[in-house]
Amino acid sequence: METQAPYVVIPGVTGPSYTEATRTTTGNIHWSFLPEVHGEVAVTEVPDNRVLGVDVSRWNAHIDPPPVIHMDWEKCSQAGAKFAFIRAGSINAVSGVCYTDFEFDYNSEVAHQLMPVGYYWYYRPNFDSLLQSDFFCGLIEGKDWRLPPVVDVETMGGLGASQVASRLVNFCYSVYDNLGQYPMIYTRGTFWNPNGPVPGVGDNSLWASLDLWVARYTVLPEPWGNPGDQEVLRPRHWNDWLFWQFSDGGNGRGAEFGAQSASIDINLYNGNQDDFEDEFGLGLTLEEKVDRLWNAHPELWDQP
Repeated sequence: METQAPYVVIPGVTGPSYTEATRTTTGNIHWSFLPEVHGEVAVTEVPDNRVLGVDVSRWNAHIDPPPVIHMDWEKCSQAGAKFAFIRAGSINAVSGVCYTDFEFDYNSEVAHQLMPVGYYWYYRPNFDSLLQSDFFCGLIEGKDWRLPPVVDVETMGGLGASQVASRLVNFCYSVYDNLGQYPMIYTRGTFWNPNGPVPGVGDNSLWASLDLWVARYTVLPEPWGNPGDQEVLRPRHWNDWLFWQFSDGGNGRGAEFGAQSASIDINLYNGNQDDFEDEFGLGLTLEEKVDRLWNAHPELWDQP
């Protein structure tokens, strides 16, 4: 999820057309041009037992050269997206300085008005885990997030499997201390497992207690367990998944979902719309949400 396909112009019947907004800057939001929706939007067909969503970052907006053209969240919703995960930020791979995703402020202000959102952090285990978790939690505290926070685990940072595991555990505990909720793990089996192209992430009893957002790009009906699948496709600490990123760069569907990139990451929730609303307490009071979280994961409340 760190990179995305190149920018494109959203196609229209008579060429590109944009609605000019007030040219001001508020915080990190650059109010430049918002793309108009062109013609009819084709709604994506989704199986009855799944819910469709997207995940986005600065790579889905047009940033350079100016003017900035943001993600069109209204078009994204009209195309059938029922949820979104938004990149909050990461830590620079060279300097070790935490940063906010360029489009975080805009996306976090607009997207939640049209669909439930969650936020993810691109994690680099070779840098201070507490520094990263504190920065991440500071960004999303006070935001209207309905989906669980996410730690994106897809780089070893030159460390061994046990080092990555111990540092990632510290990150997860710190998120819990800050937000009162453990993060969901985003990863892929070919990275997480030791029989993949990297050493994999070491064992820890915490992993199986956390929800999984798995990346596996296929048109097959499941991320693993299809005829002919190899066991390496299933991250070894999980037998089930909550979210599945089944399509990313190269799908050519960016414009369809209001992105300025040629492609966009597309995801499924493992359940129907009623399951989705029930699991994330959409429309529930804060007290009801806490009760549901307690009942769903009682084992986590005893963790340090």
